[in-house]
Formats: sequence, C-alpha cells, structure tokens
Amino acid sequence: MLDNPQCKELLRNIMREVYAIGEAATGKPLPERMGISGPDGFIEETDKRDVAVVPSMLMDYRARRPMEHDVILGRPLQVARQMGISAPYMEAVYAMLVMVEKTNL
Repeated sequence: MLDNPQCKELLRNIMREVYAIGEAATGKPLPERMGISGPDGFIEETDKRDVAVVPSMLMDYRARRPMEHDVILGRPLQVARQMGISAPYMEAVYAMLVMVEKTNL
C-alpha cells in the first residue's frame, strides 16, 4: 500500500489521527518507540522495510474470519468521539471494513 502515493497519504492521515487520539487520551505526547517518533516517522520506517507487512485484519479477511476492526479502529473512535476529536479518515475506513466484513463472512 505504501507504494501507492494515495494509499500512503491515507495511511499517513490515519496515523496522525491515531496519534492525536492517543495524545489526547494520555494528556501527553506519545513516546518514541523503537526509534520511531510520530506518525510520519512510523510511516517512513514501515516504508523502509524489505519485507511487506501483512496486517492482521487482511489475514482475517483472507481466511474469512471476523476482523478486529472494533478493537483496532472502533474503540479508538469511541475515545475520539468522547473527547471531541475529529477522525474522518479512521471513520471512513472503519465504515468500509464493517461493510466488507459483512460481505465476506
């Protein structure tokens, strides 16, 4: 997905929303982890990998299992709503995943 400029930008925007929600929930900046700082750093480090990352939800989809969208996106979106944080990219992806899952099971 990171080879596609539009997908890369979508993922970058989603990670920015994830970080904004996490920072609002904790009341402080999220710490650097494994040398990765911030949402842009996360995308850039992921892009440098030699081996493609296969997301767990994609593995679930391929195996026709229920996806973890409620835990991965739904719960953070609940927190965002409670805190008044806008997360339109996450909302859109979440809605699409729920729909795709219904047609796949």
